[in-house]
Amino acid sequence: MRTATVIWEARIRVESREGEIIEIERRLPPWGTGGEGVEGKELPSGSIVVVSRATTVSPFAPTTPLHLRTSPQNTLSSPLFSTIDRTNSKTNRKTVITHLDTTTSNNKKVTVSETGDASIRTYLKSMATHELLRASEEIVLARQIRILLQWEEIREGLESNLERPPSYLEWCNAINESRAKEKEFESEESAIGAPQTSTGNQVAEASPPLLPDVIDVPLLKKQVRKSKKAKRAMIESNLRLVVSIAKRYQHRGLSFQDLCQEGTLGLMKATEKFDPDKGFRLSTYATWWIKQSIMRAIADQSRTIRLPVHVHDQLNAIKKTTRELSNTLGRTPTDDELATAMGLTVDKLRFLASASKPAISFEAPKNVGRKGSSAGLGGNGGEVTLLDSIKDVGPSPNDLTESAMLKDDVEKLLCTLSEREQQVVKMRFGLDDGKAKTLEEIGNVFSVTRERIRQIEARALHKLRQPYRNHKLKEYLETE
Repeated sequence: MRTATVIWEARIRVESREGEIIEIERRLPPWGTGGEGVEGKELPSGSIVVVSRATTVSPFAPTTPLHLRTSPQNTLSSPLFSTIDRTNSKTNRKTVITHLDTTTSNNKKVTVSETGDASIRTYLKSMATHELLRASEEIVLARQIRILLQWEEIREGLESNLERPPSYLEWCNAINESRAKEKEFESEESAIGAPQTSTGNQVAEASPPLLPDVIDVPLLKKQVRKSKKAKRAMIESNLRLVVSIAKRYQHRGLSFQDLCQEGTLGLMKATEKFDPDKGFRLSTYATWWIKQSIMRAIADQSRTIRLPVHVHDQLNAIKKTTRELSNTLGRTPTDDELATAMGLTVDKLRFLASASKPAISFEAPKNVGRKGSSAGLGGNGGEVTLLDSIKDVGPSPNDLTESAMLKDDVEKLLCTLSEREQQVVKMRFGLDDGKAKTLEEIGNVFSVTRERIRQIEARALHKLRQPYRNHKLKEYLETE
């Protein structure tokens, strides 16, 4: 059943008891009811917590404590929230939200890897639920991610030394040792003189310290979970950037779903390498990584026969130069003009052009008749494959069989001669190695004169011409 209700939206930033910062949007009842409907209670099954940049916390004051527990059907993972942290809107607004009470039986998540326009639309709509981050929020989340990356690096080194996965206690001790060394190094640097700080450094230094001096196992596990959630929040808030870049690379051999996936991998790489202390936003930094990941995927996956990346770069440069010369000359440039502009030889240019041609399957159907016509060689109702329409220049199976039978019959015919006559005839006509020899060459082999070899050859041919010997070979002459 589909129902629509006019409700109030309230954007609230809350902090869970575990210290996690999560922004949600409260679905409040109409104005005047005081919001008693959801405060301090569990949301019913099927309720939706909507993320939006919109709005107001009225009728709640910013300092009013809030206790909200999400149900299993919600997108959040059922933590108990408390303490309203911030509101950022001065105006109230009403919104009509359509809520579907029915849910799918398996609650399957639709990902971008699924095919079909419906899944893509669902994926694009799901991105609207993830709010864009402010610069200060990116700095906080990036600091959390940096902690995870540093600790993962320590864990990998520890695993390499121990030749086994380390325990949480061993991991924790290694982290504490590394942090102690870092503090000693920082104290030495401060004695020399602190470097100039950027905007990102100023914000980071103004924030409270994230971790105590000594890390224990429970805090380690908690921080790992928190850092992973921070990384996920950074990625989800920039998925719209991936889609906007992926749209520019459509129709290049990869589907839009694959482009979005490859771009997301680039975004994940950028999130790990992002340094907020430089003073730039993540979207600015991640654009190059997203483009690089998409272009590398096109080079590796768009063709049946893979071309090296540098060849793809040259092909893209050829296309760009061709467009520029066409606009300048008012016509399509010749190969010589294009090669001169590219600094290549004409042969190299033509080789690249031939390498860029797509591969075509021999099994691809080829229409040769109208609809309803008789079936072709492929048996598909007037369609044959490309392989069926190409003439075979090699010998047919019938020719190969006939050639083998002729060879056997000739061998049987020669067996009616003496051994010397057989050898002379085979050497004279090249029946052994395919190379015919002269009378003198054969005479040298048998240590006789060329005249004697001629006599042996004449006698052998006279025998072979007798009808009772060669009657089987006449059938081959009649067939031709």
